[in-house]
Amino acid sequence: MPIRLSDGSFAGSSDFGREERRTLMSKGKRPPSFFGRTKTSSLSDARTTTSHPLPRLAGVVGEFERHDAILIGCAQLIRNFPQVFVNVVRSLYRRIQVVCLVNEEDEVLGRVLLAAADIPKGSVDFLIMPSVSMWARDWSPLAGFDSSGKRRFMGFELRHLRTSADTTARPELSRMFESPVIDVPLTHEGGNILCNGEGICLTSTTVLLKNASRQYDAKKIGEVLAEYFGATQWAYLDPLSGEPTGHIDLFCCFLARDLVIVGEFDPKVDSINASLLDRAAEILATLKTSRGPMRVERIPMPPPIDGKYRSYTNCIIANGSVVVPLFPEISDAMDQQALATYKRLMPDYDVIGIDILDLSSLGGGLHCLTSHVCLPRRGMLSGGLAELDAADRVPVDFVGVRRG
Repeated sequence: MPIRLSDGSFAGSSDFGREERRTLMSKGKRPPSFFGRTKTSSLSDARTTTSHPLPRLAGVVGEFERHDAILIGCAQLIRNFPQVFVNVVRSLYRRIQVVCLVNEEDEVLGRVLLAAADIPKGSVDFLIMPSVSMWARDWSPLAGFDSSGKRRFMGFELRHLRTSADTTARPELSRMFESPVIDVPLTHEGGNILCNGEGICLTSTTVLLKNASRQYDAKKIGEVLAEYFGATQWAYLDPLSGEPTGHIDLFCCFLARDLVIVGEFDPKVDSINASLLDRAAEILATLKTSRGPMRVERIPMPPPIDGKYRSYTNCIIANGSVVVPLFPEISDAMDQQALATYKRLMPDYDVIGIDILDLSSLGGGLHCLTSHVCLPRRGMLSGGLAELDAADRVPVDFVGVRRG
């Protein structure tokens, strides 16, 4: 996918100008996602690449927007953490269709637990699969929309034991939601991508390492994110030092198109990660939205007392509810500060806290358990391309940022 360089030439193409783009559009085909000058600027030791994209024709919506359903990985969750399972479902089922991904044995126990909690029969769906993991965010295909606004699921290439769960889930999700599943040519996991619904995508730098065997550089990864996720800005940030997954959702979360919340460590507790997160917040503040510069708010990070990293940003946002992880045995005061932060920043939402201390000892959180299923893109033209709203028409720079 060509990108025009500062000398006017195109990387990957001898010449690709206005007439070629018009020709492709007239035939219903998609022109290259990025064109315009590229330049390098300095922000501390960050590298920033900027270009001027065409309007996006496909993508994803923000988790804070209205969704059709939410998937919950329930296999080990039901058996090992039944109270967390019940509390998550209780927090969500009145707001959104809840689909529990389970095996047959866990379905029986799950229904018993929900009945005992007085959650009405039939208010939750169970999708039975022979092989699942409770960390649905990482292996489940992600929902988005294509160039006609129709919903589709997008699956990454996975290189771990949860690959079998993804393989099983794809046809079942396609059948249940009457939406196709397509392959994204990227080795990645769902917990390491966040989108604001307007073309801004966040990942950690682990995406660069995992795709080195594909011979992908940052430009190529940016092109994939543009084509499948509608990315017009991409910030790739350093992951937490010492945290094994390297996922972005363990220290970031979009609360609105122009609002992102970033974790904050006390330098006396963890000076390395305190510095990394301060720098991440600085970088994110340079991103541009249709409403102006990205607003960045901070939220405390619990200390990793047992070597496990826990985060209040690893929350569930679903149709007017925010379900926030709590760790009362670590710091009740910090829990209350986190709840107060979400209530202040999202005053129209129901903010609900759930104790997940035992669950978090496995290295995941509430966001890791779930995956959103979006509604089809609103404002569609019948049988044609997406009808661009005001946000879509704003030209937003593509940005890639990392250390060194």
